[in-house]
Parts: sequence; C-alpha cells; structure tokens
Amino acid sequence: MQYVFFAPNTLSQTSSRHFLRRLTSTHLPKNPRSAFHHISPFSNYPTPRPINRQPFRPPSCAIPLSRRHASTNTFRHNLRRLHNAYPFLVPLAFTCIVLSASGLIYVNYVYQSYIIGEFKAYPEPVAMKLRRAVYYTLYDLKPERALEYYSQALQLSRELGMDQFGDPILGVKIQIAKLLQDTRQTRGATELLEQVLEDCLEFVRRVDTGELPGKEDSDGGKSRRADRTRVLGKTVGIGVRLGELYAKDDMQEFENAEEKLVGAVTTVMREKQRREAEGVTDADEGAWMSDDELGGALE
Repeated sequence: MQYVFFAPNTLSQTSSRHFLRRLTSTHLPKNPRSAFHHISPFSNYPTPRPINRQPFRPPSCAIPLSRRHASTNTFRHNLRRLHNAYPFLVPLAFTCIVLSASGLIYVNYVYQSYIIGEFKAYPEPVAMKLRRAVYYTLYDLKPERALEYYSQALQLSRELGMDQFGDPILGVKIQIAKLLQDTRQTRGATELLEQVLEDCLEFVRRVDTGELPGKEDSDGGKSRRADRTRVLGKTVGIGVRLGELYAKDDMQEFENAEEKLVGAVTTVMREKQRREAEGVTDADEGAWMSDDELGGALE
C-alpha cells in the first residue's frame, strides 16, 4: 500500500515533481510521521542546538542557610579531627590564646586606669615627664633618671602656672622624698621635706596675715581659707614623716625627731582650739583633722 501526499501550495512545480519522485522510490516505514520527517524538503537544514542556560546563582555574600550549616559542621568536624590528632597541643594552644587575650585586656585596663587616670590632674607636658619618672621609679629603678624627670616636671608646672601648694604638686615633692628614702638617701629626703614644710608654713602665715591675694572660690567670693586648712593638714603629715626619718638607725637624731612630732601634735590642737574659740565650721574653712585622723597620723 502506497501513501499519496500533496505538495504545499507554497512549493514550486519543479519542487513538487521532485518530491513525488522521491516519495515513490523510497521505502516508507510504518509510522507516517517518521516517513514524512525523513523525506521532508527541510531535512537538509541543520537542527538548531538547544541553548545551554546556566542556572542563576546568588552572590557569594548571600550564602544559603543550608551551606552555612554545612560550613559549621565542616569546621566542627575538622576541629574534632585536629583534636584527635593532637590531643595535648590543641588545648594548650587554646589556653595560650585565652591567656594572651586576657593579658591584652588587663594591660589596657592598667594603662587607662593607672598610667592615664593617675595623671589627669596635670597638664599633658607635666604628665609626660611624670610618667617617665614613675617608670624609672617603680619598673626600672634608676634614681638619677627619675629625679631628672621629676625636676623637669616641677619646672614645667611653674612655667604653666600650676598651684605650687596644690595637692598634685605637693604629692610630687613627697614622692621624690620617698624615692630618696628608698635609695638610702635619708639625709636628702629629710632636707627636701624640711624645705616643703617650711614653704607650707610660710603659705599659712601669709594667708593669716592677708599678704597672699585671694582667689575665686565656688561661691563667687575671694577666700584662701580652705587652701589654708588643706596645706596646714599637710604640715602635720610632713612633720610626722620627718620625726620617723630622724629616728632611723642611719641618722639617730632623736631631738629633731621629738621636735617634729611635738610640733605636729601642737599644730593640730592649736587649730582645733582656734576653730572652737572663733566658731569656725567646716563649711567656712574646710574640714579639719578629726581625733581618729590625728591618732592614725601619729601611729
């Protein structure tokens, strides 16, 4: 049985004859569609290849949640394998890391609290000299270098107009005396403290006589009475310290020691009697030493 096909209208007459001639001479399979495809005039054209489109991949920053879990699991697996291979080195390395981080935090705390915080009362040029002096006093003991930087700090404080009878400057002078004492220079320590004591007593005398000009206080008036009370209290502590130094074995100047101790007690009692007689309160001139503070100073 033969199939009869009619050529399309769009084909020319020559093409139709050629198509019929090929149709009659070709053994057709049972499937007509496959036969038509075999003898189609367009079979000589190449079949277009399908476009291989790559699937969309998200950016590297947008890691899917499943991949995150996979990376975490991989890290844990590798860490477990590393621990099994080196059961002693891995805990040791972890301990070293923790100790190093703790050490860095502690050093930063000490630097901010003691190195920076302790010198907030000083201008930066003075504080820089004092930091170096403290370094050569506490960490790398070199008395000559420390005294040099202490001297430079005091000179800068005078040039910058700092109060020479304020607690920061008096504290520096007392620290210098302590350095001299620690380096077995007791004579130099007593001479320095004697000079500081004399200057403080002169300051108190000038305030009492009105020779020292007043300064603006927090209430808007002019008064030096609070500074007088503070400096007079410093003389008591310095006198007690001088009594201890004079009584040391390398000096044994017991008369001078007794004189300084008696002078400290006399200063406390005299100031206390004056306040009671004149009705001076702590709000007027600042708080004076109590009996407990006096007992602690004289121990």
